[in-house]
Amino acid sequence: MLDMNNIQKGLTIVFNGDPCEVIEFLHARTGMKKPTVSTKLKNYRTGQMLDHQFRPNDKIEQAFLEKKTMTFSYKDKKSLVFMDQETYEEVIVDPEVFGKSVALLLEGTDCNFKYFEDAILHASLPDNVILVVTEAPPYAKGNTVSKDMHNVIVETGATVKAPPFIQTGEKIKIKVETFTYMERAKE
Repeated sequence: MLDMNNIQKGLTIVFNGDPCEVIEFLHARTGMKKPTVSTKLKNYRTGQMLDHQFRPNDKIEQAFLEKKTMTFSYKDKKSLVFMDQETYEEVIVDPEVFGKSVALLLEGTDCNFKYFEDAILHASLPDNVILVVTEAPPYAKGNTVSKDMHNVIVETGATVKAPPFIQTGEKIKIKVETFTYMERAKE
């Protein structure tokens, strides 16, 4: 068990029966009152942001999350199938745990998972992925000054913002968080 003095950013605790991550915290002591720790918590199960004040007598249970890296194998009708790299077992995952980034998921991609009590709480792709452009608008030569970004379609079917000089067939590095072009992929 932890007390309020152990609270720090990134700590995962059990709050109201759910695992939560401490996003922000502030130790406060005003006047003659007892010190408190104001926190902003992110509930892993619901995604909800919570504000809570911990007092000196509060006991806080630390949540131990298991982290695994698994490789995406294929997409089933309504689910994704991953292979656990340690046990070589197939694990079926609901696409909703990835959010919108599931559109950039390609076979063979290593993804990170966080488990709590044998249930997947969070899944994420790497920060950036390399994909082939399958469809891009025609490029007008000489238009190098423009900062305009055009929509291109990559091999997974996702639409990504890229500069106008990117053409069909090129491999590009994409920032997963924003679905934007970072650079041409280095061979």
